[in-house]
Amino acid sequence: MRLRRTISRAVSGRRRHAAALIIALVTLLIITSTMASIVHSLLVDLRQTRQAANELQAHWLADSAVGRAAAQLRANGEYEGETWRPVVADENEGRGVAEIRTKRGESLGSQESGGRLNIVVDARYPDHPWRRVVTRRTILLSPAKNYSAADQNPQESAP
Repeated sequence: MRLRRTISRAVSGRRRHAAALIIALVTLLIITSTMASIVHSLLVDLRQTRQAANELQAHWLADSAVGRAAAQLRANGEYEGETWRPVVADENEGRGVAEIRTKRGESLGSQESGGRLNIVVDARYPDHPWRRVVTRRTILLSPAKNYSAADQNPQESAP
């Protein structure tokens, strides 16, 4: 009889330990799956933030390239464009490329275009085959009017 009591106590103790182990494993499984969901959500947010930052950089690069084209045209009226790779202070940030093209009025296909200039900029940031954002800017410039020397340096007078 004593032997049966000892055996039944041992069996019931093992069952309790097995039940506690199963409860611990289920709890660990729930915590692990919750943590995996949180990590996945954080990675998706990181990718979206990185994509938004790349889009903003591409827009800034395109705007800068338009400014560069305008400056180059002021310096040289025969400027036809270039592939511009601006120098970045931190090389880890990545590099962008802007392709600047100019088209004279005659090539625009309009009879009335007389001297107008079309600037087309395609900016890619970063310059990577598949992780890049492409932004295009198209600017139509009218020919500059001839102003007198007094108009170029206006003087302000107080009443």
